[in-house]
Amino acid sequence: MNSPNAESIGCVPTGFLDRIGTAILLIHPASGEIIYVNHRCVKLLGYDDGELPTQHRLLRDITQHDDHRRNAAQQKKLILGEMSEYTSDLRMRRKGGEFVHVRAGVTLLRDDTDKPHLVAMNLREFSNAEVMEHQLAAAESLAGLITWSWDAKLDRTLASSRFLYGVPKAARAPSFEEFLMLIHPEDRRAVERTVTRAIRTGLGYSHEYRVVLPNGEVHWIRGMANCLYDERGNLTHLVGALIDLTQARERHNSESASKVLRCIVKRIERDWNKDIYLADVAKECGISPRAVQRCLSSSGFVSFSKYVKQLRLRKAHSLLCEPQPNTSVLGVALYCGFQNASHFSRDYRNEFGELPSDTLRNARLIKNTP
Repeated sequence: MNSPNAESIGCVPTGFLDRIGTAILLIHPASGEIIYVNHRCVKLLGYDDGELPTQHRLLRDITQHDDHRRNAAQQKKLILGEMSEYTSDLRMRRKGGEFVHVRAGVTLLRDDTDKPHLVAMNLREFSNAEVMEHQLAAAESLAGLITWSWDAKLDRTLASSRFLYGVPKAARAPSFEEFLMLIHPEDRRAVERTVTRAIRTGLGYSHEYRVVLPNGEVHWIRGMANCLYDERGNLTHLVGALIDLTQARERHNSESASKVLRCIVKRIERDWNKDIYLADVAKECGISPRAVQRCLSSSGFVSFSKYVKQLRLRKAHSLLCEPQPNTSVLGVALYCGFQNASHFSRDYRNEFGELPSDTLRNARLIKNTP
C-alpha cells in the first residue's frame, strides 16, 4: 500500500507526500483500489509503516458501509466533472477494528490527456469535541434541538441555529457571561451553579430554566451538555443541546386544554405538599388511573409521580432561594412532602445540579452581603 521504493505515483512524488503533515490516500478512480497511503495516513489508521494488510486494497474495506456508499455517489459526480472537489465526513476502520472519524477533502488528479488519473483524499481526524457536535447535530435534525458548544480557551459560544434564544447570530460569538445574560434573572444563578458543578465533576448536566426573548416572551428551555477535556485533564469545551419546552408546559393553561387535564393539574397543584394518590385524582376527575397517565403523557407532561415530584422540587427550590432565619433543609423537605431527607437531596441535586444545603448556604450568603 505504502510504496517506499517508488519515487512517484504517476506524476505525484511520494517523498513529498510522506513529508507533509496531513494524511493522504490516493485511489484509483474506476476500481476504488487504494494505490498509495502516506506515513501520516498509516499512523492515523493505527498501523506501522508497511504493516497495513494487503487484503485492504479497496477504500470500501476500511470505510463504514453507509459512509462509503455516500462517498461513492459524490466521487462519481467528481469523476463525471459535475463538481471540482468535495468534502465528506467518514468513519474509517483502524487496525483494532474501531472507527476513527475523519473529514476528507477529495479532489481528482488528471493525466496529460485530461483523463481521470487518481482520486486524492486529504484526511483530517475529528477531535472529540467535533465528534460530539456531529452526534448532537444528528439528534437536532431528528428532535428539533439546537446544538451549541462553548470554547473554554476562547470563551465563546457557538450555536447551530441562526437564532439563539431569539437573538440572531452576531459577527462575534458571545462569551459565557453573555450567554448567561440571556437566561431569566430568577433562574440565572441556578444555571450558573449547575454548569460550574458539571465542570467540576465532569458529569455533564441536564437542567430546565427560563429565557426572556427580545420581544419579552418567556420560554422554558431544557439544556443538556457534556464536558470535554484534553489529555492533561483541562476543560476544553462544553458541548450540548437546547430544546424549547414552552408549548408542552403551557398546554394545560391554554384554552384548548381539555377539561380533564385541567382537573388533573388543578387537583395536583391544590394539594401539592400533601399525600396525593393517583387513584384519588382519577376518582375526582371521573376517569380511570390509566386514563390520568395517558392524559398527562399525550399533553406533553411526564408521568403522574414525576409531575408531583417536580412540582414539589420547584417549590422547595423557591423556599431555599428565599430563606427565612429559621429555614432548614429538613424543614423544607418535610413541608414539600418529602419524607426521606436523603432521597430529597438526591432528587434535588438531579434537578438543580447541587445539594439543597448548597442552595440554602449560597442564598444566605447573598442575603447577608451588604
